Amino acid sequence: MRVIEFSNPADFLDLLLPHLEKQETANNLIIGLAFRLINQADLYPLPPFLAAVEQDGEPVLAALMTPPHHIVLAGFTPDLNRAYALLGESLIQDAWPLPGVRAPAELARNFASRWAEISGARIRPGQHLRAYELREVIPARPVSGEIRLAEMSDLALAEQWTWEFALEAMGEDDRAAARRNVEFRLRARELFFWQDGQPVSMAAAIRPTRHGISVGAVYTPPVLRGRGYASALVAALSQRMLKRGCQFVSLFTNLANPTSNKIYQDIGYRPLCDFDEYSFDYPA
Repeated sequence: MRVIEFSNPADFLDLLLPHLEKQETANNLIIGLAFRLINQADLYPLPPFLAAVEQDGEPVLAALMTPPHHIVLAGFTPDLNRAYALLGESLIQDAWPLPGVRAPAELARNFASRWAEISGARIRPGQHLRAYELREVIPARPVSGEIRLAEMSDLALAEQWTWEFALEAMGEDDRAAARRNVEFRLRARELFFWQDGQPVSMAAAIRPTRHGISVGAVYTPPVLRGRGYASALVAALSQRMLKRGCQFVSLFTNLANPTSNKIYQDIGYRPLCDFDEYSFDYPA
């Protein structure tokens, strides 16, 4: 068993994509990030960490990290304890800072435990997430307004809402990152509003893979919630992506938010698997 590190995300995908696509929706995050590193590398200010653990010529574990964000993992075999140890040793040897992990629940828990043994880190549980997949839209209840593509003239509002979303959903207070994300999404034509006289809700179609795409950054300002705007926008955006040729649309929800989990299921999203996040605190 050995660790292979990659400096080129295209080489990472050449080895791992056939294995990742066997569960493409569950692995949408790591696949989508790798494609983004190929196509929009300037979105990330720091070099990424890309690695695979291989046994007998076959990959058993994939890892991708875009600092300062958590490492994302995908596993291809049940027994990964030795693979976790080798990956951890490689991270330490090359002095990669590891703030946390996001992965399918069991994989995240087991890696976090092994990393704590190797590094001395203290594990701090984070969000409990659920991955959903949609292949056919159930129309949302009618509300006034319609979907529209966000334009560069929407930059100030989109930046404000993206910052508010990151702060509320992930506890991230980074205006510069919000602006980078919005500028990229506007250039890529992947940011959308529900327009009811004025923008009332926002969502993005992000991380395209070969067969699907994800919906993310779904945000409605608190004073406009409860009116069905987010449901209408996500349903319309999902339908637009299916018409574009995507076989499926995926999204993540926070299990601590029962409202969002319900409204997405009401428009056709079906639960696929749970993801957990763990952060790591280190001794001084």
